[in-house]
Amino acid sequence: WIKRARPGTLTIPVPLFENSSSFTDLHTQVNGLMNFIRSTVNAAPHRFLNGYDLVCFSQGGLICRTTVQAMDDHNVQTLVSLAGPQQGVYGPSAYWWNHITSLPSEFQIAGKTDIFYRPFMQSSCSVANMWHDPTEEDEFRSQNVFLPLYNGL
Repeated sequence: WIKRARPGTLTIPVPLFENSSSFTDLHTQVNGLMNFIRSTVNAAPHRFLNGYDLVCFSQGGLICRTTVQAMDDHNVQTLVSLAGPQQGVYGPSAYWWNHITSLPSEFQIAGKTDIFYRPFMQSSCSVANMWHDPTEEDEFRSQNVFLPLYNGL
């Protein structure tokens, strides 16, 4: 849609962490995006003399925002985050409701909090990095290794 609205605009899709690899922990995804941006700019620096814009959607919106925060050598002029879960995600998912309906709804949320805040999940799963249980704020701040860091908590 960008090329239709602004013909001649250079657009570069980011071929990282697609499909099931989107479950990779968010620190790894942020580092991957930083490396992709650096290598893209270094390959054709004349194209990026005036900077570049990032247009990112959903989980990508969170990854782009935190990449801009973490990357001290970027030249991002505009960041557009569409439907990015900047404050995290919480609640029962459609998958759980449709496939695990025998579990009480309380477990579908409390069970996720218990699982997602474990060190193994925090070091390996993007959904765990985005999990923000508002009823367990202290646990969120002390156990989530991603969002509190980038949200200044």
